[in-house]
Amino acid sequence: MNGKSVWVAELAEVRAGKWFFRTLRVGDRWATYARYPNFDPQDPLKGGWLFAQWWGEPWERGAFNEGVRNIHHVGDRLEWQMRVPASGRYRVWVRYAHNMKAFGIDRMDDRTGLWVNESDLVPLRNLPDTGGWDNFRWALAAELSLPAGEVTLVWENVKGGGLNLDAFVLTDDENWHPERAIRLLGWWGEYQLDPPQQGKHVLLIQAEACTKAVGREIHIAHPRLPGSHTRIAVAKEHFPNWRNPEGAEVHLFPAWGWVNAILTVEGVDSERGILFVQCEQEIRPGNRFFISGVREALDAPNEWHLDRKTGELVYIAPPKVVPTKAEIVAPRMDRLFVLQGDPKANRFVEHIHFRDLIFTDTDYTAPGGYYVPADAAIWLVAARRCRVEGCEFRWLGGYAVRLEQRSHENAIVGNTMHHLGGGGVIMLGNTATQPFNNTVTDNTITDCGLVCSNRTIVGLKPCSLVMSS
Repeated sequence: MNGKSVWVAELAEVRAGKWFFRTLRVGDRWATYARYPNFDPQDPLKGGWLFAQWWGEPWERGAFNEGVRNIHHVGDRLEWQMRVPASGRYRVWVRYAHNMKAFGIDRMDDRTGLWVNESDLVPLRNLPDTGGWDNFRWALAAELSLPAGEVTLVWENVKGGGLNLDAFVLTDDENWHPERAIRLLGWWGEYQLDPPQQGKHVLLIQAEACTKAVGREIHIAHPRLPGSHTRIAVAKEHFPNWRNPEGAEVHLFPAWGWVNAILTVEGVDSERGILFVQCEQEIRPGNRFFISGVREALDAPNEWHLDRKTGELVYIAPPKVVPTKAEIVAPRMDRLFVLQGDPKANRFVEHIHFRDLIFTDTDYTAPGGYYVPADAAIWLVAARRCRVEGCEFRWLGGYAVRLEQRSHENAIVGNTMHHLGGGGVIMLGNTATQPFNNTVTDNTITDCGLVCSNRTIVGLKPCSLVMSS
């Protein structure tokens, strides 16, 4: 591999489907699970990331219930540059709102219109008062004859009168109806749009995505890009040209970027630069991510890859590392001890003490919970009066200790916890199940968040945390 020191091991249990792992320790550090883009140790916070792009067409940029306002003067005009897939007669659905009844005009019929390129203006009709300027509704307002290819769609106010425009839909499917086919899923703007029947077309145009606006009082909402739970768009110049993306996982910070999700890539559209996934939170343009688990991403020193089908473990050794002389450890478990009681029967595991022990080398599971990660070395589930003291927790894929299901009167005291995929101690539950009256004190916790938060924390100065509760 271009002069690199490449080492290979055949693991029969992996090939048989009995074992798989996502962490590999070489000496006193984790090797990097092959990723794209490569981790950048010189720029750990900003380098080595891709950023989700807008996945739709330019004229779809925007969100429902935003739109364009103050277009009430004669001559006010909006333009959109768009691409029509096939020539024909297209129905025009308009999502609009107005309260012109207060000004003596019950309907905005024939007061505004549309045209394409240099064609004649087609009046918009069927636009009664909606009872409020934000009370948007759909109306079948016109028909347009559209040529195939690039066109300029123009809306103009020709007789005056107020109208707020939210969106247009142009379709040559007579049975397609926006109130049945478009579902708004969240305040951020995500929606689902049912396709037309085979051979027909639907063009959604957000009003605020106009390329030109003429009018002295026009107010255009800032185009807010809708999110998606199912797709990540990658800039074409950065889309990985892999022959086989099988096994790919995305480490993604969705929505506000508070937590990271680890998602399985379920499909790839190379032409459009889209990865298909299933994400609990919305994936928004600008969200950062990287891709791991692909053999073709293995291209840098200290990276490794494990092939589920062949059982082949490949490792690129960095300079001065000789794998035959180094301690190399692959984990078999994501948890080491689980103390499991039955809180509904008021039966708790009691009086189990862990002292002066070393807990090391566990894996992490994926996909996993975003806010409630599943992995920990010790699980205290409906446990009381147990104690973890003077122990060392190191190179764990998740947390050191996890408490849940009304675990209480336990003590986690004087432990050292470092190089953790998640963190030190986590307590999970709702009002009825949360742990209570536990003591967590005098623990030193460093180098955490290496997996569940983000892997760029590697290389930062360690921090220490001592807490009590």
